[in-house]
Amino acid sequence: MMAWLEATDTALFYFVNHAMANPVFDAVMPLLAGHVLFVPAVLLTALAVLWKGGPRGRVFVPMLALAVALTDGFLCNAIRDAVRRPRPAMVLTDTRALLRTTRRGSLPSAHAANWFAAAAVVGIYYRRRWLPVAAVAAFAGVVAFSRVYNGVHYPGDVLAGAVLGAGTGLVTVWLVHALWTALGPRWFPRWWSRWPSLANPPGPSAPGAQAGG
Repeated sequence: MMAWLEATDTALFYFVNHAMANPVFDAVMPLLAGHVLFVPAVLLTALAVLWKGGPRGRVFVPMLALAVALTDGFLCNAIRDAVRRPRPAMVLTDTRALLRTTRRGSLPSAHAANWFAAAAVVGIYYRRRWLPVAAVAAFAGVVAFSRVYNGVHYPGDVLAGAVLGAGTGLVTVWLVHALWTALGPRWFPRWWSRWPSLANPPGPSAPGAQAGG
């Protein structure tokens, strides 16, 4: 079974990395690994959401940061160090490596995990606004695809990262909400009376009421 999974993963890798190769993707896909303006753009967006997003935005931003930190800084690193799956370029000599290949384990893809964690958290807090949810989910899919196209991960790596990230995002919100429900009334009664649910806080248009935003 494991041999079949490895063979299928390698065949899919070659299809994306070789058969789908074209000049447009060669120029665009490496940019999705990170850009000099990425961090400033994220910080400015976070500040805007904190400023204009009402209680929902002020809960969403730290929840998103926590989910991504747990996904990338803890879970992905721990799993990669335990599994130690070699990167494609280290075992497949004909890999089209458009990015520098590190010796860090290949499974799971942290890029995919981070973006799917973000997509899960956005989906929880802005589930009634289809545009931001669809945009983040679509971008997460494109980033995951780019990791294979760039030759730095197998399809199985990005699939594992996507499942891990989405699961971590959901569990993070659930766990923090559960702790708030249990401890908030006793430790922070004033805040809890205003925001009894950290999974569904009020939106910016209704500061004092529960909103589905």
